[in-house]
Amino acid sequence: MNFPVTLSFNWRMLLALFLLLPHTEADAFGKKQEDEEDKPKAPEFIQAKPYRLVQLAHVTTPAFTFPNGVRADFNADLNKIIDSQINGSRWFRTVEVAATPSRLVVTGGITSLELDALQLNLKVGWNDNGVIPMPGVPWANGEVDFRLSKMSMDFKVYDRLTGQTYLASYTDENLSNLKIQVRLRASDITAAVDILYKTGIAEAVRRATADIMTSLENHAHFDYVPWEASVLSVDPEHGRLVFNAGLAGGVAARQVYSVYASCQPGGECRFLADAKVESAGAFQSEAGAFTANDSFQRVRAGDKVYVKPLAVSTGAP
Repeated sequence: MNFPVTLSFNWRMLLALFLLLPHTEADAFGKKQEDEEDKPKAPEFIQAKPYRLVQLAHVTTPAFTFPNGVRADFNADLNKIIDSQINGSRWFRTVEVAATPSRLVVTGGITSLELDALQLNLKVGWNDNGVIPMPGVPWANGEVDFRLSKMSMDFKVYDRLTGQTYLASYTDENLSNLKIQVRLRASDITAAVDILYKTGIAEAVRRATADIMTSLENHAHFDYVPWEASVLSVDPEHGRLVFNAGLAGGVAARQVYSVYASCQPGGECRFLADAKVESAGAFQSEAGAFTANDSFQRVRAGDKVYVKPLAVSTGAP
């Protein structure tokens, strides 16, 4: 006797579900389209940022005497730290001079470094006046707190051939913010390398070098720092060329370069065309014409490829 009532109830439920489903699916589909439209599109071209290969000129610092009499002369280890930080930057890489002499040279140094020995009430290191004098050997026993209170560094990138400076940066670290302070016993310091690492000097150099490299890379003229590659092959009919730099050198798709006729030393290079990288392999890349006005008809193997500084910033890879 209750069967008609149950059947009627089930039909009403099915009808409600049927009416709801199209509305729900439409909302989901419409939301998906809206998300795709709101998603920012990748720019069609970007500023080329290939690695600038640089030679690191040896950074030298004055030798000084630590309060327990150990002589601090850690130039070799210091250069390893700076070299590591340069290679950890975004767009600089160092090269061995003997293997691949670079046109670009990074040089500079630590112009001042002051380490406070708090319980001894004295400073060690150097500043604009030279090495800070050490009165005898005032520390033989007990613990002393050392605080790195000041360090300044300056670096520049210059052209080994012309001597022209392209970029320069200076940092005067406020080391109190870094809170580099350690407590040591005289027996903890037996060699120069102990002074470098155990006092926090090495960490301060890492941070300061990283700051300087970032400043150099953010310089408004960074894209004018020389870089070049060579055309390996060209297909003018299909508007394609291949040059000898790729992902290993910081080249990436959508970057824009300029091609110039290979010129004789001392002569002016002749502009041929702008090219946009279509695909990049490890050590070579294929590029097409950047605009409809760019033609590869006059491009030949051996012609030079340079970074094209873009008037409008389009970001970087």
